Amino acid sequence: QAIMGGLRVRHRTGKGQRIQTSLYQGMTCYEAGSYEADQKRLGMVPSDGQAPSYPGLHLLLNYMVARCKDGQWMQLTNNTSRLFPKWIEAIGLGGIFQDDKFKGAPFSFQDDSHRVELRRMLLAKMGEKTIDEWMDIFMEKGLAGDRFLTTQQFMDHPQTIHNQGVVEIDDPVVGATKQIGPLIRFSKTPSTIATPAPRVGEHTDEVLADEVLAAVREPAVAPRNSNDVGAVPKHPFDGFLVLDFAGWLAAPFGTSLIADLGARVIKVESLAGDEFRSRGQGRGRTFQGKESLCIDLKNPEGRKVIHKLIAKADAIMHNMRGDAANRLGIDFETVVKINPEIVYLYAGSYGSTGPGAGRAAFHPTAGAMTGGALWQLGRGNEPPPCDEPLDIDEIDRWSMALIRANEGSPDVTAALAVGTAMAMALYHKERTGQGQYLETSMLISNGYISSDDFVRYEGKPPRQEPDRYLRGIHALKRLYRTADGWVFLECQTQKEWESLCRAIGRPELADDARFADHASRQIYDGHLVAALGEALSRRASRQWEADLCSAGAPCVIADHKSPGEFFLTDPNLQENELIVKTHHPVTGPFYRQGPPSFFSMTPTRAESAHLLGEDTESILREVGLNDDQIERLKRDAVVKSPADAVVAQPG
Repeated sequence: QAIMGGLRVRHRTGKGQRIQTSLYQGMTCYEAGSYEADQKRLGMVPSDGQAPSYPGLHLLLNYMVARCKDGQWMQLTNNTSRLFPKWIEAIGLGGIFQDDKFKGAPFSFQDDSHRVELRRMLLAKMGEKTIDEWMDIFMEKGLAGDRFLTTQQFMDHPQTIHNQGVVEIDDPVVGATKQIGPLIRFSKTPSTIATPAPRVGEHTDEVLADEVLAAVREPAVAPRNSNDVGAVPKHPFDGFLVLDFAGWLAAPFGTSLIADLGARVIKVESLAGDEFRSRGQGRGRTFQGKESLCIDLKNPEGRKVIHKLIAKADAIMHNMRGDAANRLGIDFETVVKINPEIVYLYAGSYGSTGPGAGRAAFHPTAGAMTGGALWQLGRGNEPPPCDEPLDIDEIDRWSMALIRANEGSPDVTAALAVGTAMAMALYHKERTGQGQYLETSMLISNGYISSDDFVRYEGKPPRQEPDRYLRGIHALKRLYRTADGWVFLECQTQKEWESLCRAIGRPELADDARFADHASRQIYDGHLVAALGEALSRRASRQWEADLCSAGAPCVIADHKSPGEFFLTDPNLQENELIVKTHHPVTGPFYRQGPPSFFSMTPTRAESAHLLGEDTESILREVGLNDDQIERLKRDAVVKSPADAVVAQPG
């Protein structure tokens, strides 16, 4: 995304600049929720007076994992106010909402014992049919849920194949392979993966040929208008207008990243607002840096207004299922008639076509299907065989284990793909004036996270798995207990391994034939874990971190702070603008992540979230409506603005 922003500026001005990012900045995207929660826990922002939405992983009812009659495990993700009761009705338990104990499900219960009771009822009910029977019902009724697969199994899933998520490549070393396909579908500039990975140095002579070097020395680009002095944009994507019609996290977080790069992003919401606004009082990452237009697109008057805005836009994005976009007047055919050169991005779950077209999915769906959850259970922790009987207590324990293994990263991974797709299409539009249809899916996006195993060829070694205690992949990429806590060690090269041996006072380990190279160390991994564990247990974590890093053996304290607490309290982060203090109109000052990249000439930005409908009236004026027309639309409940909101003063 940052590269696209830099190229866009270079195309406009002929000027390059330094762009900087870091592994930490990329990883902060995955921890946005914990930062928000920790600010509330530490008293840094006002409490909303609400109990946490999630009482504990094993008690989640909207993100349950259930064992079916045939012993297969199914991830259930009926997470919206519409889907959850629809699921309860479909499995034959619709009467629970008449019971005072359960009428607030899935979140509100008078006593946690009622939550546990209902959870067990649901587990028992899901055990009455096979997974194929449940999948037929879920497909028919539009419910969210799917199977747990390994990454290799996901490669053969019909939707993966339909999405062209698997390509065949002849590799000069291993022969015929199947590998992951393109991340993004572009209608006019299609992605292709047609050649194998290059061998080391394969193109050295070609790249260093005299004619190539001579061409490189020539100016590669000229400004669009070399006489346009002062044409440098304020931000990399300054001047672009993007309309975001998406809800929840996996899609709208992607346009938040585009907003950080300077695009003007308008979040178009229903009169009730995005359901995700209930998290963090609307301060969350998916709302930051965006204007908010609150409008009823089911009303013909609302559609007239939005079509005027679409005519001015460079891009739109949505993640609506089925014919919802068509009913609201924002389907591709309608939009492209209004604005033929618009960038139109559909951020799908499964995809717009194929056997899963229009199906709902949330982050656990993608985690279960693409292999991440089963991998993160750890070696030797696989669920029992399908034909092994389990009682309700055992099913409950395995359900909890699978929920814990299926953490929240798939949403963010999908969002990063959305942001990348949008950035690439906007740069192409800048260069050519050409818009196009593009599409991402949660499934293929998360296939990339498991791309180390998303490859198939004869003789492929099995995927390395975490050990059964989830402490690491192998002895040199693992958590170790120290005298006062834990450190994480990651020595991937032979040089780092030898440096480690010297730094811990065990130089003889480097000369031990059992540990001579990576292959040998894999065979004797347990022996090496024991030797390193004994050595590292003798000193404190902080001392090991300092000594090993200075010796060239990467090591870090692993239990000092939670991600959110580290984000909020580490002084280096504020100094380097990786954390930014901002202000929310209702709750006042709070901290948000800095942008994921920095530009030397056209800086990125880190702005706060807007209230629901905060910009409604100004946007309506922008498309030509006068005060009387705006008041009529408000009176007729076509649009909404937060005129009565209590606004906090900056401080």
